[in-house]
Amino acid sequence: EKIDFSSIAGITQRSDLTITDQTGYALISYHDTGGGWDASIRVDGVTAAHLQDNDFIFV
Repeated sequence: EKIDFSSIAGITQRSDLTITDQTGYALISYHDTGGGWDASIRVDGVTAAHLQDNDFIFV
C-alpha cells in the first residue's frame, strides 16, 4: 500500500512532509500550497522510521 500525494500541490518529495511518532501511530502532516490548507494522516501501528520513500506516491 502507498499513500498518494500526487494531487497535493507542493508535495513532491518526502521532505515536504512532517512525520512524527505518536502513541501507537505515525502522524503525517502537510500543507497544500495551491489551496492553502493543512492536513494530516494517521497511520496506525507504525513509527516514523517505518515509513520509507517507497511508501508514498509523489508527482
